[in-house]
Amino acid sequence: MRARWLGLLAVASLLGACTGQRPQAGETAVRVLNAPETVQAVTLEVNGTPQAVAKEGEVWTARVRLGPGEHTFVARGLDAPGGVVLYKAHERKRVTPGQEVRLRLFRLTSDVQVEVENPAPGESYLAKAGGAMAALPGGQGTLQGVPTGRGVALLVEARSPSGMLLRQGSASFDLSEAPLAVRVSLQAVAHQPPQVELQGASQVEKGQAYALRVVAQDPNPEDRGVALTRLVVEWGDGARSELALSGRQAVQELAHTYTAAGAYTLTVRVENSAGLAAQESLTLEVLEPETPIVIEPGPDLARVELAVSGAPEGTSSLVAEITPETPLVPQSLRPLDLRNRYQVPLFPQGDLWRGALHLPQGLGYRLVLVAQAGGQEVRSREEAFRTQGAEVRVELPFVPAPEYACPAPAAPLKATYEVQGRGDRSPLVGQTVAVRGVVTAVFPGLQGYFIQDPRGDGDPETSDGLFVYAASSSLSVAVGQYVQVVGPVSEYAASNDTAGTLTQVRQSSVQVCGEMALPQAVTLTLPVADLERYEGMRVRVEGLTVTEVYDLGRYGQVTLAPFRLPHPNADGDPATQVDPSRPLYPGYTLVLDDGSTAQNPNPIPYLPPGGTLRVGDRLLQAEGILEWRFGAYRLQPTQEPAFATANPRPPAPSLGEGLKVASFNLHNWFTTFSGTFTPPGCAASHQPRGAKSAQEWERQKAKLVAALSALDADVVALQEVQNNGAEALEALVQALNERLGPGTYAYVPDPQGGLGCDAIKVGLLYKPSRVERVGEPLALASATFERYPLAQAFRDKATGGVFTAVSVHLKSKGSCDASDPDTGQGCWNGRRTAQARELADWVEGTLKAMDPDVLVLGDFNAYEEEDPLVLLRDRGLSPLLRGHYTYVFQGLTGALDHAYATPSLTAQVRGALVWHINADEPRVLDYTLAYKADDRYAPDPYRSSDHDPLLVALALTADAPPSGGGPGTGGATCAPEGAPVVINEFRFRGPSGGNDEFIELFNRSCTPVDLTGWKLQGWSGTSWGDRAILASVTLEPGQYYLLANTASGGYSLSVSPDQTYTTGIGDNRAVRLLDAQGRVVDLVGFAASGQFEGAGIPDGPTANPPGQISWKRLPSGKDTDNNAQDFFFGESWANPQNRQSPFYGAN
Repeated sequence: MRARWLGLLAVASLLGACTGQRPQAGETAVRVLNAPETVQAVTLEVNGTPQAVAKEGEVWTARVRLGPGEHTFVARGLDAPGGVVLYKAHERKRVTPGQEVRLRLFRLTSDVQVEVENPAPGESYLAKAGGAMAALPGGQGTLQGVPTGRGVALLVEARSPSGMLLRQGSASFDLSEAPLAVRVSLQAVAHQPPQVELQGASQVEKGQAYALRVVAQDPNPEDRGVALTRLVVEWGDGARSELALSGRQAVQELAHTYTAAGAYTLTVRVENSAGLAAQESLTLEVLEPETPIVIEPGPDLARVELAVSGAPEGTSSLVAEITPETPLVPQSLRPLDLRNRYQVPLFPQGDLWRGALHLPQGLGYRLVLVAQAGGQEVRSREEAFRTQGAEVRVELPFVPAPEYACPAPAAPLKATYEVQGRGDRSPLVGQTVAVRGVVTAVFPGLQGYFIQDPRGDGDPETSDGLFVYAASSSLSVAVGQYVQVVGPVSEYAASNDTAGTLTQVRQSSVQVCGEMALPQAVTLTLPVADLERYEGMRVRVEGLTVTEVYDLGRYGQVTLAPFRLPHPNADGDPATQVDPSRPLYPGYTLVLDDGSTAQNPNPIPYLPPGGTLRVGDRLLQAEGILEWRFGAYRLQPTQEPAFATANPRPPAPSLGEGLKVASFNLHNWFTTFSGTFTPPGCAASHQPRGAKSAQEWERQKAKLVAALSALDADVVALQEVQNNGAEALEALVQALNERLGPGTYAYVPDPQGGLGCDAIKVGLLYKPSRVERVGEPLALASATFERYPLAQAFRDKATGGVFTAVSVHLKSKGSCDASDPDTGQGCWNGRRTAQARELADWVEGTLKAMDPDVLVLGDFNAYEEEDPLVLLRDRGLSPLLRGHYTYVFQGLTGALDHAYATPSLTAQVRGALVWHINADEPRVLDYTLAYKADDRYAPDPYRSSDHDPLLVALALTADAPPSGGGPGTGGATCAPEGAPVVINEFRFRGPSGGNDEFIELFNRSCTPVDLTGWKLQGWSGTSWGDRAILASVTLEPGQYYLLANTASGGYSLSVSPDQTYTTGIGDNRAVRLLDAQGRVVDLVGFAASGQFEGAGIPDGPTANPPGQISWKRLPSGKDTDNNAQDFFFGESWANPQNRQSPFYGAN
């Protein structure tokens, strides 16, 4: 349905705009808010006394003198003054002086009492009117749920026991609020009536033509000469269409335009030449065209057709009893139903018993069938349905209610919700009771089963479900059985569970009374403030995110939440975000369990063969029983949950060319498997923390080698390496070189004096082919640190640039001490902050004095907004990653691993990323052997550690430029081979828009180049076109030449171009440089353009770039004929050079 009800506030706004008079002193304004256009008159009774009503704007209003207190209001909406009542409101409200009374109308149905004038023995009777249908036992009965209106058509049929039509009669009448009695005379028939099918939409806008298709045919044998004769359509608004028919079949397309919004029941009657008729109805909703404010009439009507199979043998009558659900809707709207109970006598047709009536749309109902069979009443189990839409078909078998089969219990009979009670604990603990309910799930792994009262008590504060504890040998029940259980009530809690309990009955005896449909599962939408109210009940969840898989292999459980839960300290002030005494995100998480308390499940649930389930993946849907166990609310599934991969495993990372530096916490890389060991120069000994055997060590080594090889970093900062001198580092380097080739990696030796006396230390690996060590390694040997930071300067052999790498591992967050407790940032925050302060002092006072380019990276054991990292930022170190994550702990995602650079090095950083191979993976995939009945190990990078590694790309410039150098040289040297002139820096969009572009050329050769007649061409997407023909100019070695677009909204930087053009290149396209003979000298393009050398540059922004962006070629005009490797992107570092810029050539 289109936008309809904007709430009472919207109506209140509309009322404020009404032109009616304000109530006089002592008067109360009674307003009927939502009379649709079909209502032409409104009446009002207050406490049984009629009141004058007038229409003021869109609202019917009466002004009544009322004293304070409760009053009864009855409003009716009629199709004309004194006409048929179409809508009604009946409410009792408390009146406060000066306060308006607002009533809402609801569509009305009434009863038609039908009597056959001339009933005959052996006949059964069926009545149809306004879409309702019911049997007439003995030739008389009542059609309930017939929409009020004018020209209601009634058709009555008399049929034989075999279902053959014997007689037929009809009538037409106006039906208002009061029940109407109708007598119908039936005439004998020698033929069968036509068969009719209606095809049409259930909604149409007011003023638009409604299309109805009528398909009719005559079922009589052709030789009888019976044909269709007439088609009559009662449109429900007083209009009528009549068409003549001929032949045995007819398909008619009819159209009608409704001039008033509301609900209509249209009835189609088809007659044949034998004088017989068939009648069918459908319900239609006419909507207001979409407007800013549309007032909704009360719930429209749905035509509900009932079809019951499997009636008890010998059934002589079958009545459907229909009652509203409890509660139906918010209590203030209860009067909308206008009837608390409907009774529909059903009519037998073949193997089915049928009936129909109209009920308000969008509500829930319960249905019980009452059969008279063999002189006894047999009641069915209760079924539920909802009136969604204009047409509802309820098909169901007759299943006797099982509760009548349960024997009288020896203990007091209590409902499940009485045992549960309100709150966490049962009010009946210690008492022996009998409870009844339908078995919703059986879990041998939990040594019990769950039952649920099929109706419930309607109290949202109490659960209708209950756990029954029984030894596995006593689990003789099955899902869907209605059982009676006798036993004592208790609250179960695991030995380490202090946060809650599970209400249960310990089974002493159980009796199966029958079978019953399961109660509908309650759909939970997290967060839910109080899940206790659903304990033991069937629930359903959809669209949740996996936030924790740590115990998937150990206990078969996965933690779910509405979204990936960030650690609050990752983006907020810890002083206001975290209270260590309270749980984080209460009501946001739910544990998906495996229906068992067994450890090390085999097979592991939810883990596909050869695949994984990662944090960030999506749960599409899961259904099961909600319970409390082991400190958390859990969903014990009753059907296989459905997951979708939303966070696939990432391939090996790539940051293009340049120097790559990584940081990797190895999760305890040890070469000692048992006993104890003592770090060099230390007194205290430690137990090993890593692999427990040579087999585990080989598995760990294979995973780490796979990860480090794929990282392919030139320098690697390591954490959690065994502090046993060079032994652990040598073993790792040896394993890497066995895979990658001799000499690929080397390790930095420990400084003299070692790296502290902790069991673990930091380390540094490097590739001798890419970098060389400059000077000796340094340690920050301070008693503040358990693990001393390690620093080593390296020179990039390609550029000559020097930087210092620092590997850091600050104090962990665990094992609080009274001197440094957890105040919201984990244990030892004070210690970590002191370590960060000394680290910043060391970088500033010692390391930068040797070389200003310093890169500090490692495991800081601190989230982004915690004190240690705030201190580092305040001290001038720039984070190279923000908003990232490297670790998942207790379902919270955040970053403990970081990379910081000094200002001079920050300008030489070309990119940074996290390779998410570990934190999102289940720990069951790691190298260990313990607790793995289902071992899914693979020698791949995934879950090689518990931290994700970082990767940083540097474009280092030489610290000492060649002779003649100056600002802007970048340590460049000439290249005697390859393209003499290259496109060195460019962009096709800037802050001013798509014309804010430039192309910088650079003479990378060792000789001058004459550019006269050279061309700069742009790719349009289909062809190349000239953008500029270069002027007569000679470019010296190392000299630049700048071209810029000066069209409207063009070039916005301060460096003046040497030459301009006015036709832009276009987002994510390509540019090329041609010499005077038309030969392509250089070509640069984005991946989307299809024009590039080697591989295209990843596409850039097409709107609102973050700053003065540009793409730069690697230093010295490096040209490998691969655009993706030769260029790197910068968000705010555009720095084009022109011919006047200093360069390393002759000037």
